[in-house]
Amino acid sequence: KFDQLIRSRFNFNFHNNPTLSSLAFSLYRYGYIPENLQYTKEVGKQKQLKSLIDSLNENYDVFVRQSYFGGHVDSYIPYFNSTNKLLYHYDVVSLYPYIMKEYKLPFRISQHVEGNLLVSNKELFDTATGFYKVRVTAPSGLNNPLLPFKNSKGVVIYPEGTWTATYYSEEIKNCIKYGYKFEIISGYLFETDFLFTNYIDNLFNIKQNTPKADPMYHISKILMNSLYGKFGIHFKLPTFGVYNKEEIEKGEFNDMVDLENGYYLGNEANNGFTVPFSNVAIASAITALARVHMSQFKNQSNFNLYYTDTDSAIIDSPLSESLVGNNLGQMTLERVYNKFITFGPKFYGGVTQDGQEIIKIKGLSHDVLPTFSELEMLLEKGKFLEREQTKVFKDIGLSEITLKNLPYLLKPTENKRDFNYSGDKIISTRNKVVSE
Repeated sequence: KFDQLIRSRFNFNFHNNPTLSSLAFSLYRYGYIPENLQYTKEVGKQKQLKSLIDSLNENYDVFVRQSYFGGHVDSYIPYFNSTNKLLYHYDVVSLYPYIMKEYKLPFRISQHVEGNLLVSNKELFDTATGFYKVRVTAPSGLNNPLLPFKNSKGVVIYPEGTWTATYYSEEIKNCIKYGYKFEIISGYLFETDFLFTNYIDNLFNIKQNTPKADPMYHISKILMNSLYGKFGIHFKLPTFGVYNKEEIEKGEFNDMVDLENGYYLGNEANNGFTVPFSNVAIASAITALARVHMSQFKNQSNFNLYYTDTDSAIIDSPLSESLVGNNLGQMTLERVYNKFITFGPKFYGGVTQDGQEIIKIKGLSHDVLPTFSELEMLLEKGKFLEREQTKVFKDIGLSEITLKNLPYLLKPTENKRDFNYSGDKIISTRNKVVSE
């Protein structure tokens, strides 16, 4: 059925694409690359259609990939319970597709730069697009810091303080408006263009004009959201094969799993990698511009931000009607809360106006979720909840699937922000501080 839908709608054979992102990428290359970025090349006696969108080599990839962060997820104000106010939960309509359609994106390196362009060539900095390694000084006291930083534990936080990291130029320019200061050390400038306008327009049109019960609604949505990730794929991927014992003894392998049937699943040491098409500059720019887009709901004087996810914001005032709607990039009002509580990313609960409890805790199955009242107990310092849930474990070697009942500890987390207390009760959060 899926095959028939893809063939009938796009006249496209997808059988060589094992993943959704590779299917989206093949579909894009098949019919949606802008004409000004196409050219023909003679290969033997045949002419082949090629694209000017480059695959970054290893050195460029390593530099740019340091700027590749995901969406901004943070909780700022832990608790809301008011008799005369409400909280409003808004989501962006197709955030990443909106960015892909509306913005010029980097696709080919044009120039390497050294030194602080902000001092030596401010005009070039203002007009060029690229990726810079910078020394950052973040302002203190900003309610909702905007710039991501991966700490020594591998956790992405949004701190204040000073550090050195790599970022997309447009995210740097946005942060300057909020008092961030930067010293550019080096970087790469890129050519940019509208790469995905036709692709997103077509798929979003299908989604908007198809009933939700129709499979094409979900297919168009998946294809829109899967494409950008293909550009962020690692430039070198391990490949695995099945080998017998003699082949294993003769060869050298990085990783190996005994399949317990005389064969092994292994990754060869000298020939165990494939080099796919990859341009992490495109993927990094999309996620950075998405964070820039969401920054308009942070540090506002007319409302407080309680919680933010990649494409959502929970605030204590309704947004202007001009921002709300069903068009690409607009906000939709998902819920209105009388009560709300949050203890960290993907860890929150609320009670809606009609009395419905909404509890969202990443990693915890729906049947063992706590009640809102139980979450309120966690506001007291040192308190925790314990749940038991069934987890599935797979053993490739033994071809077995095992179910185990495991404990799950629920407690407030300070991985990304620190808590402030009044006595023994959590009342607010504060920024992490980084100092080089």
